[in-house]
Amino acid sequence: MDALLAGTVQRLRDAGISNPALEAQLIIGAVVGATRAQVICGLAPMPTPVQSEQLEQWLRLRLRGCPLAYLRGSQEFYGLDLACAPSTLIPRPETELLVDIARETLASSPPGTHPLFADVGTG
Repeated sequence: MDALLAGTVQRLRDAGISNPALEAQLIIGAVVGATRAQVICGLAPMPTPVQSEQLEQWLRLRLRGCPLAYLRGSQEFYGLDLACAPSTLIPRPETELLVDIARETLASSPPGTHPLFADVGTG
């Protein structure tokens, strides 16, 4: 598993992927049905021949710019695992900041008041 992970990280790094180690761990984990922690610790199973083909296909797509969330079919957002597909928007980490601001605003509002929030033009 160490050689597979190292090789995958290097391919992603060579392509300019901004966080190649994280992405390699997530891709390999998704393909073999393991958690990221299992991949990091070397506890994930080696891919079967079919899984190796899927891994190679996913790497080729990722190296051509396909978002990781579309390959995996999901994206974590604020503790939730949300389904993602090319027909959906990918939740962004920056949006979690907006959730935090909204929660803080609601928590600091005087009792009996109802702050108004509008989600305009965000998809």
